[in-house]
Amino acid sequence: MIWKRQPKRSSLSEVVSLIEEDLKKGISYNSKSEIFRYTVDVAKAYLARLYFWSQNWEQAIPVAKEILEAYPLVEGTEYVDMLSAQHAQKGNILLRSYVLSHVSGDQNYNGAKGYLAVKPVSKSFIDLFVEKERDVRYSFLFNNKREAQKVPLACIRSAEMCLILAESYAYLNQTKEALEYLNLLRSKRISGYTPYTMGNLPAVDETALVRVNVEGGAFTPLLWAIHCERRKELFMEGDRWFDLKRNGCPEFWIAKDGLKYETKQFMYTAPIPSRDIDLIPGMIQNEGYVK
Repeated sequence: MIWKRQPKRSSLSEVVSLIEEDLKKGISYNSKSEIFRYTVDVAKAYLARLYFWSQNWEQAIPVAKEILEAYPLVEGTEYVDMLSAQHAQKGNILLRSYVLSHVSGDQNYNGAKGYLAVKPVSKSFIDLFVEKERDVRYSFLFNNKREAQKVPLACIRSAEMCLILAESYAYLNQTKEALEYLNLLRSKRISGYTPYTMGNLPAVDETALVRVNVEGGAFTPLLWAIHCERRKELFMEGDRWFDLKRNGCPEFWIAKDGLKYETKQFMYTAPIPSRDIDLIPGMIQNEGYVK
């Protein structure tokens, strides 16, 4: 047998193509049985996320729209119940962690609660809720001690699809459609909400941690409003790190116990494990890391 020499690293476009191919193959099976967690709709939702993260806006839109139409947004107490459940997949959540896994789910939740008690929610995040108590998320996500109250979880749900649609349309300069989906989400979270128009969007916060959009340019008020809505809606769902990585990989630091901890731009890409470096001749460590 003749082995062909394979490249040591794949390009980003090659990785995206491979994932797209695998997801489309999974979709072709048309699995709808609940015994298989990665059903056809779950695979489509991941495909929409893949297109979104790789900035294939035109391709993300029809897939995200199909999922959102099949799983309409919920609101009020149904929304709170959906995200408060520790071991159940409710509402328009297509896939979530720790379903029916009481032991590991409880350990994860209780461990997170202990950590969150000493890490208050940032004031800049709380200030995003300009409607305060009229926004159902305001009293649900955190308490008056700035402690996070929402159950930490990893999931795929239709609100993310709605945000994908809003942002994708915004980057395509289709502002009418972008506002439509941004307002759709806000209408389900804020009682007596005022619809956003291009004339009443909030000003871009020039002092915020994130300064550039995913294409490397300045935030427009529309893109900034969508970015802020993502932060509010997907809080405690592991999305913030990906949003920081997508939007310029900003550098910052925090102090703890008299020490300074810095987040550098290269840290948004994980290091290659040292055992892989040792195993594969010529493998080069990711930029910024030393052996």
